[in-house]
Amino acid sequence: MRKIMFTVVLFVVSNAIAQKYTYVDRAKYKFTYQYSFNEERNNPNSKVIQDMVLFVGDKSSMFCNEDRMFIDSLLKLYENQPTQVAFGKIFPQLMGSKNSNSLTKYYVFKNLPEFGLTTYCQEDMNASYYKIVEDINLSWNICSDADSVINGYKCKKATTHYAGRDYIAWFTLDIPISDGPYKFSGLPGLIVSIHDTKNEHSFSLIAATNSKKDIYFKQVNYIETDLKGFIKSFEASKSSFINLLESATYSDESVKYRAIMRVQQCNNFVELF
Repeated sequence: MRKIMFTVVLFVVSNAIAQKYTYVDRAKYKFTYQYSFNEERNNPNSKVIQDMVLFVGDKSSMFCNEDRMFIDSLLKLYENQPTQVAFGKIFPQLMGSKNSNSLTKYYVFKNLPEFGLTTYCQEDMNASYYKIVEDINLSWNICSDADSVINGYKCKKATTHYAGRDYIAWFTLDIPISDGPYKFSGLPGLIVSIHDTKNEHSFSLIAATNSKKDIYFKQVNYIETDLKGFIKSFEASKSSFINLLESATYSDESVKYRAIMRVQQCNNFVELF
C-alpha cells in the first residue's frame, strides 16, 4: 500500500510541475467551512468530514478543500524546479498531511471567466482534469419570520433548490458578502450554514479571517464537459483505480477489501441527477 502511495505522489508531482498558474484576484477574506457529507448515496454510515475554504476577493472567489489547496500551494512553490528536486522537497511535507476525499478534489471559482459564471474544476481517480463552466442562477426564498444565531452569527433563513436537492441556508447580514460554500451564493449576506433536506450534504462556517492570499487558476489539459459528463467519467475512472488496488500486495487481505469498497461507495456528489 505504501508503494501505491509513493507511486501516486510521484505521478502527481511529475505531472503537476509542468503546470502553469494564472493570477485571478487577491483574497481579502478567508472563510473556513466544515463539510459533512455521506460518501455513499443514502448511506448515513458513510459520513465524511472535511475542512473547506472560501477565499473572497474584489472580483472573484475560490472554494476548495483545505488540504488540497496545501498540496497545490507546494506544487506552485516548486513549479520551476526539476521534477526530482521538487519531489524530494514536496514528498516529506505530504506525509503528515491528510488525504482529501476523492469527492472534494475540486475548485469552484465564482465570477470566472467573467462575472456571473462559475468555473468548476475536478479530477477523477485517474488524475484526469475536467472543467465545467456554468451559469448558475439560484432562486432563493428568504423567510422573513425565521431568525436564529448560528455559530455566533445572527442569521436569517432562506431556501432554494439546486441540482435535484432542496436546501435550507442560514446567512448573516453582519458579513455583507453575497457568497458561500461550494456553488451557493446570491443572498444579501454570507452563507453561514447550508444543508440539503435529507442531510446528505452540510456546510457550516467555523472560522472567518482576513486574507492577503493570491487566488490562482491552475492551467492544465482540462477535458471540458458538463457535470453529467464528468460524473460519468468519474465512475469509469473508479474501475481503473480498483485494478491498481487489486494489483498491490497486502499483508492483510481485509485491507484490500476495505480499500476497494471505499472506492466503490464514492458516488454521492452534491449534484443529484
